[in-house]
Amino acid sequence: IAFQQVCARLAFLRSLPQGAMRELLKEEEEGGSFARLLRRLILAVGLERESLVIDEEQRGCFAETCMVGGKLHAEVRANISNQVGAHLKGALVEERDRVLIVGEVEEALAELEGLAAEDLGDWGSPGEGVEEGETERLRKEAEGDGDARKAAELEMGDIWEMDEWGNEFD
Repeated sequence: IAFQQVCARLAFLRSLPQGAMRELLKEEEEGGSFARLLRRLILAVGLERESLVIDEEQRGCFAETCMVGGKLHAEVRANISNQVGAHLKGALVEERDRVLIVGEVEEALAELEGLAAEDLGDWGSPGEGVEEGETERLRKEAEGDGDARKAAELEMGDIWEMDEWGNEFD
């Protein structure tokens, strides 16, 4: 993960509604990964929910109503892509940041479609955990660059607990 991608992720996180993030923080006491946040965002948009807190019943509903044969319904996929794109266009100034985040959303959509509907299970649940090695990889790639290291640590560590200026949420 490059420094620019970390910056794009931080800008995206800052653009999300603080109320939804606070609600998510109550559930994600140990923090969470950016990939998990994208999964929750996909589920929330697919279910037309404002909350990023998605329980097992809602994941089951998503699998039943938004997917067929292990793939997203075309209109659901288009709706998710359109809503994310519209949000990014209004929230992120830099085109390259928008392209990076759209790419990550598309990867998450592809991952979702790679799962059998009955295997949706914990996809986006609080018990998922940070992807193995992601935190260490970010730190290694940021070695020698103090700003990159700080951004990487924030992105993988306490970002769930801070607002856009680095202040902790109440």
